[in-house]
Amino acid sequence: MKNKRLFSIILIFLLIISTSFLGTKVFGLLFQVDAYTKVKVFSEIIINIKDYYVDEKDPVHLIDSAINVMLEELDPHSVILPPEKSQDMDERFQGFGGIGIWFMIVDQKITITDVFKNGPCDKLGLMRGDQIVAINGESAIGIDNDETARKLKGIPGTSVDVLVERPGWEEAKKFTIVREDIEPESVYHVFMLTDEIGYIEMKRFTRTTVEELEKALETLENENMKQLVLDLRDNPGGYLPISLGVVDKFLPGDKKIVYTKGRTRDSQKEFFSTDRDTHPFLPMIVLIDQSSASASEIVSGALQDWDRALVIGTTSFGKALVQTPFKLSDQSRLLLTTAKYYTPSGRLIQKSYEGKTREQYYTDSGKDLDKVKSDSLTFRTSGGRIVYGGGGITPGWT
Repeated sequence: MKNKRLFSIILIFLLIISTSFLGTKVFGLLFQVDAYTKVKVFSEIIINIKDYYVDEKDPVHLIDSAINVMLEELDPHSVILPPEKSQDMDERFQGFGGIGIWFMIVDQKITITDVFKNGPCDKLGLMRGDQIVAINGESAIGIDNDETARKLKGIPGTSVDVLVERPGWEEAKKFTIVREDIEPESVYHVFMLTDEIGYIEMKRFTRTTVEELEKALETLENENMKQLVLDLRDNPGGYLPISLGVVDKFLPGDKKIVYTKGRTRDSQKEFFSTDRDTHPFLPMIVLIDQSSASASEIVSGALQDWDRALVIGTTSFGKALVQTPFKLSDQSRLLLTTAKYYTPSGRLIQKSYEGKTREQYYTDSGKDLDKVKSDSLTFRTSGGRIVYGGGGITPGWT
């Protein structure tokens, strides 16, 4: 009787939320016979586990697990972010108080993957590959990404003590790092390779990227640059509008930069260059590798398709799914894939994720060019040259 009452409450709740726009969609979906039956069965399973399972289980945890499994049926980038991670995602391409590094956990140790130029760690000489093994006197071995971020971030002006290991050091060294307002830089290095060849290294796409690039181009042009190398290796991407602004520096107006396709009318979009910030059409090379993703692939793909640049390196990662954020009632955020990116010639940038585990998806990069050619995924640039599809941006052309 208790179970029936609880299930009745669930149905009444669904009836109530059906009065809203979103609720109407949910209510309509549920009363498709098959979907309604499955929701009813799911509710019955949760109730029976809560009441009768041999060990006590948290129903909320079980429901969260079911949601995650459901999302795994979609694609690797459709995920639920808890409230604290929603803020972390915004900070990654904006600003925050911290020590100025990117990191990942390798063999249970916090491993620095990048150091912000002129940031707190850079000033102290910390570098990529260093491993933080203790924070404020407590071991940091085995802690996860979230706990690491909580311990290292903080109010600008406060300090954090870290113990750092580095290959070649006989023992770990202690550093006291004063946190600062961190504004992730995009352009790391700008210099002349030769008397006529300029070089710009761009590490990510943030809200200041377009301004940084403009300054870099002006600097090199004042030094008599006649050719340009734009280095997008190890660049994981960033905001779409920023990538459009980067391409706009190198193409004439009214050229398609990228377009998106999805199931809804709102997901069908095209993006074009303007004449606002165009620089002289100097010969240009773009460097990419298997860690170049997202916005980096939009930039390199557009410049390749318009025969504006020669792309050199290894095939890029192949991340071209448009995630639309939906704020949920518990303040978490659903990042749901709603469209895919295509280059001007029609190449889908996104690599296949069908039949792959998440680990396989993230490690299966840098396709062999011979395999690409054998798949016959060929397209034509504006000048009639052949470029290859099948996921990611493949260097070169014929």
